[in-house]
Amino acid sequence: SAAEGMNVDGARQAPGGSDYSSLMNDCVRLIDQADLQGALMRGREALSLITRGAAPRSELARCVFYLLFVGGLMKVLQLRGKTGVNAGDQRAHAIEIAQITTAFTNLPLQKHHVAKIVNLAIASNIQIGNYGTAAKGLALLEQRKLSEVTPEIEKQFKLCKERGMADAAPVTVSGICFLTLSPIRSGERMIRCTACPAVFCERSKVQPGQVCPVCSLGRASG
Repeated sequence: SAAEGMNVDGARQAPGGSDYSSLMNDCVRLIDQADLQGALMRGREALSLITRGAAPRSELARCVFYLLFVGGLMKVLQLRGKTGVNAGDQRAHAIEIAQITTAFTNLPLQKHHVAKIVNLAIASNIQIGNYGTAAKGLALLEQRKLSEVTPEIEKQFKLCKERGMADAAPVTVSGICFLTLSPIRSGERMIRCTACPAVFCERSKVQPGQVCPVCSLGRASG
């Protein structure tokens, strides 16, 4: 599952370059090719090198953020692919997708990946009637120079203005759990790793003091 992919334990050896730079380059390339399983495998291999001291510790945050990005994209595809659910469940899935993608707009990724996730956040928020949040995403595209102003962007912004920039299902999320890949709502207890950027919700069962299940270099705190 996508959540299991966030854990560095049991990483498989992949063919090709095995040094950290090659592994991360492969991870990025496979994301761009929509091979998320392959990207996850290469990212896990890169993280295992850092864990073993065979790659710079300074790369830890970047590697972990990319693993979260890949896991989140997989979770979005999983939610979109669920069939045979009632209208209420479909609505709940659509809201969760909007929450995940909106939270991901703050990830420190390569520029084209930020553009990808911002566009996903815009579309997913418009789908659930969050026109104010969608408009913020559109403004982000311009502020960060992530995209030229296209007719589609103008159309989306016009729609948001016509709907009064109102949100039907306000996104109140403070982060995404690195194990469950589910939104951590504002005010909910959050457990943090002392070494990497990983955060965990209470549902993850991660307890303060235990070794971080993502990087294994720090301990859970909070």
